[in-house]
Parts: sequence; structure tokens; C-alpha cells
Amino acid sequence: MLKNVRGKLIEHAPLAKPPRFNPLINVLNQVIAHGCKVVIKQYPVQDPDFFAEYNAYYSRIFANVDKYCERLHFFSLPLTDQNETALDYIDRIASIPNSYIGFSTIRPVRSSPIGATILRPPKGSHFVLCRDVFPVHLAGQTFSVTGTPFMQQDNAVGACAQTSIWMALRTLRKKEGNSAFDPAQITNAATRFLIGGRTLPNREGLQINQMIEAIRNAGYSTHVCTFRSSGEVMSNPLLQSVKRTLYTYVESEIPVILALYPESGDGHAVVLIGHGWDANIINRVDVDIPLSANNATQVCHAVSWVNHFGSS
Repeated sequence: MLKNVRGKLIEHAPLAKPPRFNPLINVLNQVIAHGCKVVIKQYPVQDPDFFAEYNAYYSRIFANVDKYCERLHFFSLPLTDQNETALDYIDRIASIPNSYIGFSTIRPVRSSPIGATILRPPKGSHFVLCRDVFPVHLAGQTFSVTGTPFMQQDNAVGACAQTSIWMALRTLRKKEGNSAFDPAQITNAATRFLIGGRTLPNREGLQINQMIEAIRNAGYSTHVCTFRSSGEVMSNPLLQSVKRTLYTYVESEIPVILALYPESGDGHAVVLIGHGWDANIINRVDVDIPLSANNATQVCHAVSWVNHFGSS
């Protein structure tokens, strides 16, 4: 399957940048871990997010970029035999619970092929808390998948900041009842008043104030936490304080957009959606609980068992 997908992307590649297949490989590894037995390809798919990107940018460049996507649907039940058609298979398993693993949209963009993707959370000691139930309509049947929307960033319309905002808002949309912009709308909202460079292609990404403006335009209010000043060393006590703060929001099922600023190189944005768990505590975090005016007790904070945070 991997060879077929990669070969098709290379053969029909409209852009000259080297392909980045790590997200594609991660998607395939995850569905294999869920026992994927059948993959059904849906084409053509007018994916609303890529269609917005196409109208905003790809339709205007000097390259023949298809406006339609392919969508791969993953299932855990095998075919009855090699002669079973896709329609017969879909009708047969539509009523079988937990047969649908999820889907991945393949964009006709060689450098960043993975579009809107929703899969079951990975197996293991992972708590994916920022997620929702999404209906999927295929060949007259309705399936559902519980997961967190994911999209690979590109260097034209949806850089890391836009993609992170897209994933966070798509996760919150049904819970909060507000809008969930596509990447093109996020870029437009972010650069409506604050412009630091070219709008499209937006290779420089977004600044913090632009990200706040985009989220505010979608109907949400933002809360910004600054964990360290420029040049400050991330000491272990500071790191444990950061973990406590992040844990509170993630446990509340609020996706956290984390802006990373390495000491060398450009910044990066990721979305925290959950955390791991380990019975063996490496860094114990204690919290003082006041019992009275002159008396208190100390308890172990739940973040002590968190060995890592999960991001998209």
C-alpha cells in the first residue's frame, strides 16, 4: 500500500519540493496497529479544506494542480473473498461496530500530501483527551470515528501555526458551537490587520498576535501563558511547573497550541491533545494542601505519572 501511494504521489507531483512522507508513514503505521485489513480509495473528493486552499493559492500558481483529493478509508474486517466489491463490502460492515478505523485525505501536493485525517487514537498507555466523534458518509452508508483531526503543514497556505489552529478548532467546534475555519480562512483572519510579510504563500508562518487574532475571529477567546523569558534556561523546576500548567488544560479536554522557540532556528507550533502514563514516577511533583490556618499536608500531583505529552 505504501509503495502504491508513494508512487502515485511522485508520478503526479505538481510541485518541485522534496516530498515529506513521515506523516503518511505515521498514518499507515497507526492503521496497521489497529489491525487494518481493507483500504477503500474514494476519488474524486472535493475536500472543503483543500478546496479553499486551492482557490486561495494553488489555482493561481504556474503548475497543473488537481483541485480534487483522494480519501483513504481504513477498515479492520477482511473481505469475504477476492470477488467482493467495494460497495458490497461497505454495505456488509456498515452495521458492525468498531469496524471503521478512520480516514486520511491525500492532497495532490507532493511536498505535503496528508490533508484532513481522523483516525482512532493510538493503542498503548496514551490518553488522547482532546477528541470528538465525527460522522463519515461513504457510498450511502454512515460510519463514525472518534479521534482528533490532523493535517500536515505545508509552506504555502497552512504553515505550522495555521495547521495547529485548524486542528484545535476542529476539535472544539461541536463542543463550543463556534466556527472552525479552513487554513485559508485562518491565514486571512490572522493577516487582516497584522501583516509581517507575504500573505500567500505564507512561508514565514504566523506571529503570536496573528494567531490570537485568527482564533478570536473564529469566535473563541484565547488565554496566553508565557513560561519563560527569552534566553532563560529551562531548568527542571521550571519544566515541572510548565507540565503542571499544561496538564490542567489537557485534562480539561482543551487543546493547547504550544509555540516552541528553540535556541537556534525558527519557531514551531504544535497542538497538545493528550498525555502518556507511567506507573514509575521519574519526577515527583508535590502540592501543598492547606487544612487549616496553621496546618497543611503534601500530596503527589497527578502530573507526576505523566511521562510525555501527545501532540499533533
